[in-house]
Amino acid sequence: MKQLKQSEIKPLREALLKEQDGKCLICKREITDNGSLDHQHKKKLKGSGCIRAVLCRNCNAYLGKVENNSRRYCIDLSDLPSILRMIADYLERPHLNYIHPSEKPKKQTLSKRCFNILAKTYTEKYPNRKPLVYPKSGNLTKQLDKIFKELDIQAEFLQ
Repeated sequence: MKQLKQSEIKPLREALLKEQDGKCLICKREITDNGSLDHQHKKKLKGSGCIRAVLCRNCNAYLGKVENNSRRYCIDLSDLPSILRMIADYLERPHLNYIHPSEKPKKQTLSKRCFNILAKTYTEKYPNRKPLVYPKSGNLTKQLDKIFKELDIQAEFLQ
């Protein structure tokens, strides 16, 4: 094994990137900047310090998070590759037909811009009626829905 000097990093990164056809070895996307010269850290992971490849910056950062946090979750680095493979298999399993209570769909909020169009049209058509008031909840009430349909205006909601 050879200990690299700082001046040797750029030529090695360029050579490895050429060998990798300019693509990240994890996500397989083209590396548009110089990429990151990935290596196993000695200090945090008691690793070898050896260079592995050139990765895009996102994959390099993500890999670092996975490796650095494996100790926190009592996963030995030697077990990490098989655990990650099992995670990939798990993620590709079919989902069950149940939705978690925390994922309950939120009621749609009526767009104020859309409401203002409705209110203006309503006031023009019915000048003697009480003006419309935007609902405090932001929800489309039955009364407002009826007026939208009556005036042939499409209700719009915030995302």
